[in-house]
Amino acid sequence: MRKPVGALLHDRRAVRVPISGRNHLYKVSISLVFILWGLIFLFSLWISRGDGCQEGSILLPDGVSTTNESKLENNKDSDVLCEPPNGESHCTIHLNNSCSINASSPGSDNEILSSEESSSHIQATTRLPEDESSSTRVKPESKPPKGDISSDTVLLGLEEFKSRAFVSRGKSETGQAGNTIHRLEPGGAEYNYASASKGAKVLAFNKEAKGASNILGKDKDKYLRNPCSAEEKFVVIELSEETLVVTIEIANFEHHSSNLKEFEVHGSLVYPTDVWFKLGNFTAPNAKHAHRFVLKDPKWVRYLKLNFLTHYGSEFYCTLSTVEVYGMDAVEMMLEDLISAQHKPSISDEATPDKRVIPSQPGPIDEVSHGRELQSLANEEGGDGVDLELSKSNTPDPVEESHHQQPGRMPGDTVLKILTQKVRSLDLSLSVLERYLEDLTSKYGNIFKEFDKDIGNNNLLIEKTQEDIRNILKIQDNTDKDLRDLISWKSMVSLQLDGLQRHNSILRSEIERVQKNQTSLENKGIVEEPQKTVAKDKEANGKSAIPGISKTKGYSKLKKLEEKLGRARAAIRKASQLHNLTSIHHDPDYVPTGPIYRNPNAFHRSYLEMERLLKIYVYKEGEPPMFHGGPCKSIYSTEGRFIHEMEKGNLYTTNDPDQALLYFLPFSVVNLVQYLYVPNSHEVNAIGRAITDYINVISKKHPFWDRSLGADHFMLSCHDWGPRTTSYVPLLFNNSIRVLCNANVSEGFLPSKDASFPEIHLRTGEIDGLIGGLSPSRRSVLAFFAGRLHGHIRYLLLQEWKEKDEDVLVYEELPSGISYNSMLKKSRFCLCPSGYEVASPRVVEAIYAECVPVLISESYVPPFSDVLNWKSFSVQIQVKDIPNIKKILKGISQTQYLRMQRRVKQVQRHFVLNGTPKRFDAFHMILHSIWLRRLNIHIQD
Repeated sequence: MRKPVGALLHDRRAVRVPISGRNHLYKVSISLVFILWGLIFLFSLWISRGDGCQEGSILLPDGVSTTNESKLENNKDSDVLCEPPNGESHCTIHLNNSCSINASSPGSDNEILSSEESSSHIQATTRLPEDESSSTRVKPESKPPKGDISSDTVLLGLEEFKSRAFVSRGKSETGQAGNTIHRLEPGGAEYNYASASKGAKVLAFNKEAKGASNILGKDKDKYLRNPCSAEEKFVVIELSEETLVVTIEIANFEHHSSNLKEFEVHGSLVYPTDVWFKLGNFTAPNAKHAHRFVLKDPKWVRYLKLNFLTHYGSEFYCTLSTVEVYGMDAVEMMLEDLISAQHKPSISDEATPDKRVIPSQPGPIDEVSHGRELQSLANEEGGDGVDLELSKSNTPDPVEESHHQQPGRMPGDTVLKILTQKVRSLDLSLSVLERYLEDLTSKYGNIFKEFDKDIGNNNLLIEKTQEDIRNILKIQDNTDKDLRDLISWKSMVSLQLDGLQRHNSILRSEIERVQKNQTSLENKGIVEEPQKTVAKDKEANGKSAIPGISKTKGYSKLKKLEEKLGRARAAIRKASQLHNLTSIHHDPDYVPTGPIYRNPNAFHRSYLEMERLLKIYVYKEGEPPMFHGGPCKSIYSTEGRFIHEMEKGNLYTTNDPDQALLYFLPFSVVNLVQYLYVPNSHEVNAIGRAITDYINVISKKHPFWDRSLGADHFMLSCHDWGPRTTSYVPLLFNNSIRVLCNANVSEGFLPSKDASFPEIHLRTGEIDGLIGGLSPSRRSVLAFFAGRLHGHIRYLLLQEWKEKDEDVLVYEELPSGISYNSMLKKSRFCLCPSGYEVASPRVVEAIYAECVPVLISESYVPPFSDVLNWKSFSVQIQVKDIPNIKKILKGISQTQYLRMQRRVKQVQRHFVLNGTPKRFDAFHMILHSIWLRRLNIHIQD
């Protein structure tokens, strides 16, 4: 346990005279001291070279002296454990000494001035020097070679610095019981922080307790009384001030009561509180006198709570006479630390060579080492007059002066002087730290440059890897597409072979039927031969053989229809060559002419001819819902709306198949998928068989399919699998008119035979709120897209632009609170990338919002392309130009954009799905596309 401050100062005064004499001796024989020091240093180097390590050499920052540390090698009780790897040695030094200075003075009983008696364990990492010199300082470490990072030295040096700056200080503050002394009163008695005279008081106790405040007084006849049978006995004490509690003393002087046996102590810095931290459990002996209990881990507290657990004996009352608390407050702790820091250097310097003072606790050793570093730095920087060894300083010791002036506490000006010296010491510490950091910077500057270079190389490798991944994904997408094409081709070939086999069977049956008819006719001709002879005889006499029969030239109904189609073709060709448009603009519903049409005159004449001639027969075979119906509220609403209009009848439908120019196959691929497809099976054979069976039924029941081999028949589908399902019937795939949303040329779509129509997503079944948008001057967004990952084109778009640009807003998922339609209506351009299929409902959504559509697709035929000039009101960007979207759109001038946006508003009426179809709307434009394909067909009976 450390001595009290007064005793330590008294001891210091006792040895003042011998130490002063010894100092005078050192001044006279200073040269002898240096010679002895040099011999000891050479001896330590010799030992370190022989054993492979430098015993007691602690790794310090550059420029810090190691003179005093080298003297530790003469300690015979120290244990050195060395383990030198690759030229370095890691030494562990165990010092188990108790060093003291014995001095006597007249009138004293040979008082002993001793250091703190404890053991210390010092671990130091040492390095074998390459060049020996007589310098008293450690040479700076050479810079590590390029690429060799000697991080051990630097890290250990940094930890050494941190431990000296913080860890040792923290240890001394928290302290162990053996390292902390009690505060003393001016008379030398220990200061009781739980005394009522100092301001302590009892704040709370159990309800059965009587006289709780008596434990804070000095009257032994008064005490705290508790019935021993009480279940929870406790008392809460407020100390006179915030205290580092080290020792608790309790006593019971009442003879006719039970003594306290087991109790526990809790502490807190605030009161009231629900959280008390435990200070310890204690067991008191069964004796009527004071008992002291030392806390293993002293804590800073202001409030103590004592819980009385058990007692000795079987008396009715359990009493407690006094509770005393000893420790240190904050001011006393600071002064004690400062006094200790000033005494230890003087003791070390005054020690004789035979009796050196070696502090045994880690905290003081660190402070002594730190003082040596600061002294070395002060000498190295030119000797600014600062001498950290207080024993050799000519400046009066303010702490010692304060103790001469007043036996109690120090006055405020003395404390201020001490704090000033500490600030000066901290200033030198800062200089050491600055040099340490400069050394680290010089050593690791090149290493950090190498790190930056390696990071740059790694970034290049990462970019290359990402590019490889993108290429692999492209290859994978292409492979998947090729595989799907191969599977589709295989299925189509199988279906074609099946169809050829069926057609062969049908042809064989037809040949047999013709043969039977021929046989029947021949037989009939033989029977009627006599009648023909009679008829000839009667004709010779000028009379007819069969009354009422005259010779007339007959025309079939199909031939008459073909003649009408021929005249319509001629009228359309003639209109396409006209340049004076005033003669044909008598139609009030006609759209104004302009560049949005390829040939407005031909389009208008063709539309009028369609209204005059087109008749469509809808087959009645098939049962709903897979036939004669479709969805009207989904992304496939266009398919359902068209089938619905054809089923309820209109200007273009007829119930007489002989009067029809076209024949509609009213099956819905969407409903076939819904009712026949097995989820996750990826098989559409059931759908293909259903379509095949339907064609077989109508071909056997009606002559029109076989008459044209399906050329004047058409089907309509907006589902992605529409093209694939038609491949199960080769004649339907190759000859019939397929009206598809997924107009993909790479999947067999023929623009001259097949028709493309728009995919319109009607979530509610109505277009209310979808038509219209902001004026061009109020559209603040350059380009906009929002949609999930679907196909390789969207993958590239999202990868390149997803939430990366404030002008090109691309989202995989819209942020909360943002409306999709509102974004369309305030954007200048709307991006319309293809998904797994080429069609996208975003094209029509953009036109509805009066936003210029930007088509990003491959092999896609836009709707109504044979009439509309898409380049006049849309932007078409190739997939490879996705990274240049912003540059391309920024390159469109304001005048050109306004012209394109005006044309979008003009073409809008051709894409509107009205509840009741109107001229030139989406329903009539689909019919017109089918009408144009029928004009290209010549059918013979």
